[in-house]
Amino acid sequence: MEYLNKQYPDNTTILNNLGQAWFYLGDVDRANEKLDKVIKAFAYHPQANYTQCLIQESKGNKAPAIEKMKNSLAYSYSLDKINKLRKLGYSVKGSDMRTPFRPDPDPLGLHNFMRPDAPTSYEEELRLGADWDAFQKQVYDKISALNKQELPYLQANNQKAQQAYQQYQNAKGDLSKLTAAPKQKENIYGKTAEKNLEEMSKDGGIAYRLETAKKQIDNLRNDFDNKNEAERKQLEKENKIIAETETEYAHKGENVGFDNCKVQKKYSEWVYKNYNKPLEEAYKNYLHQLYIKINEELYWRQFTTDATAFEAVKIGAKKEWLAALSNTRYIATDKYGKCAPPQSKDSRYKLADFDDMHCTYKSVLDFGVYKQIVECGKMRVEFDAGRLSGNFNFKAGNDGRDHFDNATLEATVIDKSISTNKGPLQIGASVKAGVGVTFTSQGIEDVYATGEAKVTVKSNSIETFDQHISEASGGDKSQPGMGDAQLSDKGVEVGVSGKMSLISGNTSSNIFVNTPQ
Repeated sequence: MEYLNKQYPDNTTILNNLGQAWFYLGDVDRANEKLDKVIKAFAYHPQANYTQCLIQESKGNKAPAIEKMKNSLAYSYSLDKINKLRKLGYSVKGSDMRTPFRPDPDPLGLHNFMRPDAPTSYEEELRLGADWDAFQKQVYDKISALNKQELPYLQANNQKAQQAYQQYQNAKGDLSKLTAAPKQKENIYGKTAEKNLEEMSKDGGIAYRLETAKKQIDNLRNDFDNKNEAERKQLEKENKIIAETETEYAHKGENVGFDNCKVQKKYSEWVYKNYNKPLEEAYKNYLHQLYIKINEELYWRQFTTDATAFEAVKIGAKKEWLAALSNTRYIATDKYGKCAPPQSKDSRYKLADFDDMHCTYKSVLDFGVYKQIVECGKMRVEFDAGRLSGNFNFKAGNDGRDHFDNATLEATVIDKSISTNKGPLQIGASVKAGVGVTFTSQGIEDVYATGEAKVTVKSNSIETFDQHISEASGGDKSQPGMGDAQLSDKGVEVGVSGKMSLISGNTSSNIFVNTPQ
């Protein structure tokens, strides 16, 4: 090893092996010298850090030993390292292990969903009521649609569980008859994900903060329920109307009711000051914590569940978010009649849609020229009937039905090709031209022309090549090179393809060169 180190200086593999060798021979100083060079090149080298942890532990240096083992764990998980850190008095956190890259902090597009404005007074409550009614109705419809989307994934998971249970029943207690389920491919981030999911529910974790935010909302609502009736009676009493003259139905000095609009105004002011305004702040905090919790949980669950189960997890996350949004409405104060002129209007509120997180669940029905592809909440129909081809795209709507999104149709007008043999070469040429159109439910978006031209040149087979030479030499196979033809039947293909919009005039083109077999 020392010889190799001189031949290839600063090679981390050789240095690490050399450091391990000196350590197990008992020379920790020489071992540390080599391992320090390894760690200088790669700070989280698993083996070098592990051995240096053992060295520091043997010297009674607990804190450096913990840091070395944490560095060893960062890129290489093992239960042995977890136990070693526990023995040293350290509890491993999810952040101690390698974290995969996060391509999108909001993969489902939860922030696309906007609640209607929250009223701050009785007058605004009357004006915004239609928006909140429409919002909650659309949320209900969307959750119903998601329930339908979720059903196939839940059934698939239940079927797996039922098969396992049936197998257990058939074995009648004889475990040797049980067939092991096919082992799932282990995800390198699985252990990191499990640790982070576990930490979410601990004190101070995401689930804890969410629970605290929810408790603040519950306290306000409970306080309102406890004081509401008494406050209304007090306001009604303070604003009672005393009859000033005797009438058929009342005597002078008698209490004949209260002023509705005065009570309504004071009651609304009391509710908004003490409950609706602090509730709105509590709602915002709760939704912020829930947003973090859903995205964090969703991110780590993708490393611990299979594709089918994860689709159910994603749909469940969407339902959880929608249900929370719907449940953040203000406390209605319209208890005494509309005492302010309402600015009524039809609501134009439109609930957004979720973004599409990377979908690994895919179903394909192939009928030859016609193909139907379902990927999570989307469906695509593709067809190719020779000179006419295209695709139609659909998205699941809030009503649970598939709605047309967009489509493309292409027709080939010219499709000509020729081929000829010239000596040992085969030469082919083709030209293709067509038109296409893209459209949505709103109408035509674009009309374009397409074109492609290419030339292919390749050698004929060896037998044909021999035949040409034989004919050229009068059938004399003793001529030099006869029988030694080594030309490959690989060729070269050169062409150009392009597309031009007939509406905007935009063009795109591509020149290609390849060597087909």
